[in-house]
Amino acid sequence: RDIAEAEGQKKMLLRRVTSRSRRLINTSKTTKTPSRYLLVDQSCTPVDENTKPVPNAQLGTYLSEIGNWKMVQIKGVPKLKREIDAGNFVQAVEYINQIRDIAEAEGHHPDVHILSYKTLVLEFYTHVTGGLSENDFITAAKIEKLFSE
Repeated sequence: RDIAEAEGQKKMLLRRVTSRSRRLINTSKTTKTPSRYLLVDQSCTPVDENTKPVPNAQLGTYLSEIGNWKMVQIKGVPKLKREIDAGNFVQAVEYINQIRDIAEAEGHHPDVHILSYKTLVLEFYTHVTGGLSENDFITAAKIEKLFSE
């Protein structure tokens, strides 16, 4: 008898949850979603061997949010690349320190190169996926914001 009563309570609870879920789904269909997915407002998530690269269909949307970054293929690996003319060596190092702060906060780091004495080249890709993850775009968007302020 206790088992039958417990089963009855379980079914009733399940009906309530299912009904509430349907209402939430229907509400979300009528709620306006932002036309723009703001990467700069997102946070990086841990990656592992199960992390998938960003689907090709999503790349255009993400690229539109990261300003002067370009998607390039380097030795067959898709990467995000951004070149920055800092004007002088001291400013280049200052930029590196600011980029370091963003990268550390996100736990996702670009490859950083100093060309000549004043030009920085930044490259992102997620090693474990062998391509571009959402984290690459999120951190690139935050770095881009640094240079647009």
